[in-house]
Amino acid sequence: MKQSLCKAFCDDIRVTEVPVGLAVSTAFRRADGDKVSFYVISDRDGRIHLEDDGATIPYLEAAGVDFETDTRNRALLELLDTVDGYFDPEESLIKTRPFIESDLTERSIDFVAM
Repeated sequence: MKQSLCKAFCDDIRVTEVPVGLAVSTAFRRADGDKVSFYVISDRDGRIHLEDDGATIPYLEAAGVDFETDTRNRALLELLDTVDGYFDPEESLIKTRPFIESDLTERSIDFVAM
C-alpha cells in the first residue's frame, strides 16, 4: 500500500530548472483541471522562497471569492500565515518569506496543501 501511495504522489511531479530556480508541477489539480504548480526561487542571500504560478488568487476571484470582505481577507491572511507567506498584489503571486534549503521538503508540502 505504501508503494502505491508513494507512486500516486510522486510519479506526476515534474521539476524543471528555470533561470530563477526550479519550476515544480505537482500531481494535484485545481477545479479547472490545471495542475497545481509552484516555483522554488533562489534568493541572493543563499536562501530560497516559494511562489505559486500566479493563477491561485485570480482563479478564486473569477470563481466569485471576494477577498475585499473582512472575513475572507482575514481567512486568506490566516492561511498564508500557516506557510509564512503573503500575497504580492503587484505580481498577483503568493510567496513565502525566505528560508534555508534544508527546509524545502516540509515547506513545499505545506505550501501546496494550503
